[in-house]
Amino acid sequence: MKAKATAAVFLAALGTAAALAVGGVDAADPPTTSTLPPTVYVTTTTVSTVDRLYQGRGVRWWAARAIQARRDANARRDHVRRLQAANRARLAYGPSGLAQSFLCIHSYEGSWLDPGAPYYGGLQMDADFMATYGRPFYRALGPANNWPPFVQVAVSMAAYYSGRGFYPWPNTARACGLLP
Repeated sequence: MKAKATAAVFLAALGTAAALAVGGVDAADPPTTSTLPPTVYVTTTTVSTVDRLYQGRGVRWWAARAIQARRDANARRDHVRRLQAANRARLAYGPSGLAQSFLCIHSYEGSWLDPGAPYYGGLQMDADFMATYGRPFYRALGPANNWPPFVQVAVSMAAYYSGRGFYPWPNTARACGLLP
């Protein structure tokens, strides 16, 4: 009986070894519970930022736009600082005759902070006037009621020197003796 049991165990072991050899696994390896192939990880770097789009435009287009916007903002800021310095130097010597004329016009017009449409500020400028003669201030600060008084006077002086004279303010310029 002992011989039969040993033979049965031997045959069972031989069958397991044969099954393992047919399956491609060495008899020395322990059997695995999963028959799935091993996972292979592949790292690829084929996607670049140039290929990515936002609102139909490439990333480089948006970066160039941001850089140009920053340059424009710096230029406007520098321009405003130069104007402020020039106006501080002028105010140190007192207002000129032309500035006094515009201060007289202002005395008959609204407050420097007057937000009433369609005329804004202390010299009652409309949107076309502000866009024509005070474009950088209009873009940066909005309507004239947001501008400091010296900027409002400077923009009015620009209109005066462009050939318009005091005619944008006909009634108040007459009251100040500036028009016939």
